[in-house]
Amino acid sequence: MPAVNLLPPELRPHPRSLPWRQVALLAVCLAVAAGLGLAGATYWRLVQELQGATVARAGVAEKATEAEELERQLAQIGQEQAALEEVLQKRFLWSRFLADLRASMPEEVWLTDLSLQAADLTLEGGAESPLGVARFVEQLALLDGVREPKLVKVEGDSELKFTVKAVLERPLLPERGEGD
Repeated sequence: MPAVNLLPPELRPHPRSLPWRQVALLAVCLAVAAGLGLAGATYWRLVQELQGATVARAGVAEKATEAEELERQLAQIGQEQAALEEVLQKRFLWSRFLADLRASMPEEVWLTDLSLQAADLTLEGGAESPLGVARFVEQLALLDGVREPKLVKVEGDSELKFTVKAVLERPLLPERGEGD
């Protein structure tokens, strides 16, 4: 049997129109598409960031390798510097020592031989008088780096020959600011 609606037309329920359903469905589809587009864009942005981070990580690894090499070089330089400082601590400036020795010698005294065995210094020379030899030994005791000078032998009458032994206490190093 057919259904009959007896209500007046203004009170009758209106069936939903089909275009509103299509508009709602279209809106839902657009929202889903926009969400998928946003998710896709976010995905690609994250992929690009990941690729950038991978490249940066490779750069960091390269920099770490460079840093390790620089640390090895720095350690090598430190070892070389320590070796150089050790050599400098042991060096003896003969030019300075001989200049100081010559300045301390009285005019009537001259040297004929100078020898060094380990730290033992032997000086041989001549003098016009015993007083000159005595002054030389006194002046030798005042030289930087020389200790315990001893007159070992004196020979001769008018022209004396003498031998003096001493110990070199420490190496003569230039004062700060002096050149070689």
